[in-house]
Amino acid sequence: MSSKASDNSLYNDSAADFVPVACHYDAHTLLTKNGELLQTIQIHGLLSEKISKNLFNLREVVRNSISSTIECSKYAFWIHTVREKADLDDPAEYPNFFSANVHDIWRRKNYWHDKFVNKLYITIVHKGTELKLKNLNSFINSFFQRRISSSEEESLEQACGELHKTVDSILSGLSEYGAEKLGTLIEGEECYSQPISFYKHIMHLSNKDSTMPTQDISSVLASHQYVAQSDRMEVIGGGEQKQVAIISIKEYQEISSDALDKFMQTPVEMIATEIFYFVKRSDVVADFTVQNDTLNISGDSELRKWKGLDKIVDAEDNGIRFCHQQISFMVIGEDKETLDRDAIRASESLAQIGIVHIREDINLEKLFWSQLPANFSFLSRMKPTILDNTAALASLHNFPMGNQYNPWGRATTLLRTEKGTPYFMNFHDQTGKGSTCIFGNRKSGRTTLLNFLLSEMDKYRPSIMYITDDMDSGLYIKAKEGRWFQREKNIINPLICEDTPENRVFMLEFFKIISKHYFDPLTNAEMLLLTTLSETVFTLPGQERSLAELLKSLKESDKGGKTLKKRLAAYAENGIYHGVFEREEAINIEEGEIVAMNLQNFDDAAYSKAHYPKEKRLIEQFEYDLNAMRAVKAGIVLAAQNIMKVIGDKPKIFVMDNLAEIINLKHYSFLMSTLMNNMHAMNGIFVSTVNTDKLYSLYGTKLTQNANSKTSQDWIRELNTSFFLPSELSVAGLEEILDLDSAELRKLARLTPASRMFLIRQDGTTITSELSIGGLIGLTSLLCSGEQERELYREIIKNEGNDTTEKWVQALCEACEN
Repeated sequence: MSSKASDNSLYNDSAADFVPVACHYDAHTLLTKNGELLQTIQIHGLLSEKISKNLFNLREVVRNSISSTIECSKYAFWIHTVREKADLDDPAEYPNFFSANVHDIWRRKNYWHDKFVNKLYITIVHKGTELKLKNLNSFINSFFQRRISSSEEESLEQACGELHKTVDSILSGLSEYGAEKLGTLIEGEECYSQPISFYKHIMHLSNKDSTMPTQDISSVLASHQYVAQSDRMEVIGGGEQKQVAIISIKEYQEISSDALDKFMQTPVEMIATEIFYFVKRSDVVADFTVQNDTLNISGDSELRKWKGLDKIVDAEDNGIRFCHQQISFMVIGEDKETLDRDAIRASESLAQIGIVHIREDINLEKLFWSQLPANFSFLSRMKPTILDNTAALASLHNFPMGNQYNPWGRATTLLRTEKGTPYFMNFHDQTGKGSTCIFGNRKSGRTTLLNFLLSEMDKYRPSIMYITDDMDSGLYIKAKEGRWFQREKNIINPLICEDTPENRVFMLEFFKIISKHYFDPLTNAEMLLLTTLSETVFTLPGQERSLAELLKSLKESDKGGKTLKKRLAAYAENGIYHGVFEREEAINIEEGEIVAMNLQNFDDAAYSKAHYPKEKRLIEQFEYDLNAMRAVKAGIVLAAQNIMKVIGDKPKIFVMDNLAEIINLKHYSFLMSTLMNNMHAMNGIFVSTVNTDKLYSLYGTKLTQNANSKTSQDWIRELNTSFFLPSELSVAGLEEILDLDSAELRKLARLTPASRMFLIRQDGTTITSELSIGGLIGLTSLLCSGEQERELYREIIKNEGNDTTEKWVQALCEACEN
């Protein structure tokens, strides 16, 4: 390095000499001082809106794309993986105090605002054209004043055309990964250069946009000072001072994508650089022959095979393409202590995956400057290899990451996977549908998880109808300033709705449910009469629509009239369920509001306890009456969802906590498909929780032998997203009940409720994630409260009043924590 400064001294005046690029040749192409042309491809990481959903096998695809495109030695490649901290959190505002605090607690607990992410850059350098220029200024000016010879100009144009064609071909091979070519951008009156910004990132260690310079690029980039100190360098400028260390791989041998990904997820800020270009077999075979002879003498055939020497040396022309390669990692720290700690961490991670490496000292500066694409003169650790070992670092990640966006905006929330990596969680899958169910047994945390996820959804300002059968979510609804209904009479009036084809279908379905059709099928005559009755609703003025009054129009003299009237007698005056559907006005849900209905008064267990007969002969009638009450609940659920149609086009969520206790799946599992499809049609999602113990008692372990049960289970397969929470006890036949494959069953069996971990299945992929809020007692007490928390709430309201939600929420959280 002719211009190298002495150790421990500052230099920046000569830094321009170490920068190979001179100017833009066109919007996407840089021209070097030696006449090379280069272009850069970027594949976005987690932070970008253009993130690819398919980053698996990226390394192999890059290799294949290069191999199929490059047929000559005119090209060299610089591949950079830039790992830096970024804010993954969605900055969207939460309109509710409670939800805003839940999100902030979750963000700070998981450091979503301070995570490392990777970006991949592939720079393709085309062999240089010899330019006969006396000095750099003449060189720069020649492009504006036409001072280069026509032959040189033609040569550059030809080379640029070849480069564009080559890069576009590689881009085509990487299209499914969201790859794009860096270029110039015009914003307002400013013109920015992405390629120059990339060079600046490597040199200045900061990710800032660069405006298009009017002088040569190298002088613009030489704005910082550099201090070489043994095995580290200082980069000073822009009001910052950073330290870097360079770790080089002495000899790369192919490792698995999983192993490489483990290293590339090390929580260290760094820039990994791989450089390679094609060479002839004759240029490198001597090096491989020496290695091969040494291993033959030692008898280490396994290592010989692992290095691929048997294929390289034993065959003259077997299609193997050879390269020279250099791989290094520049670790970046704010100070010496941080740098040394992170360099050791990176070194240990490399050692764990079996990569031999060294921390640079003598070659430190050469390796630093060699990171700049097309800086050939500073390459000092080039080693012979084969094409199969190149693009080694072309791997952003090999773990499921979910979808960063859904039809309503950015991902619902970020969850941690079992590997500690971020997972963009959504209720919607890639089809845009959002039918979701959380499966778990009693006290598995289903309601806590449900309400946490719903709280995170508040940034979309959705309208929510929340159906439950207990008080566990009572304080949660209050904290969200929602409305809570719990009554036996005047719950809802399904008859108040507009006359539309959809509502006519709904009305008939509602009448079929409450007339007990799904456990005691109607006759043809009864069905015909019921259809007429449902259509009669729309002939009545809205204020006159009363179920009890409508039933008076049934005539026993009509065919099927007497039996149909008997079926519906429970809803007539003096009937056991009279008044349930007699609400005088419609329930209006405002956009962004949450309304909850607690159907605890129609609980199966409570009904059975109160009415179970002592005489065996009465059991059949008891079961019939129990099913009649279950029909009431099913009717309420269908009617509650129907009123969401009139809210508007904004996001909507229909929630059922403890679904299997509210809807009798033996008779009404078909209703699940109806609810799912209806919500999708109105820009909504259907979210539920299900007690797996209830499913087990319903389906048993012989689903494959029971056609009816198999049909009842179809709704599980229709779900777009499923959560599976672990149980303390293993359940025989669980894989059949939940439609789990063997791998999912093994994953679930390894989890415990105490771990707060669970499975998420979406888009054909199942991952393990966690909700690590167990230590936040105040928060969990509000997400799912018991009688103790509700008593605390009553005491707080009694003693301190209910001035604001913020006041009592904070007081309750403090009381629970203490």
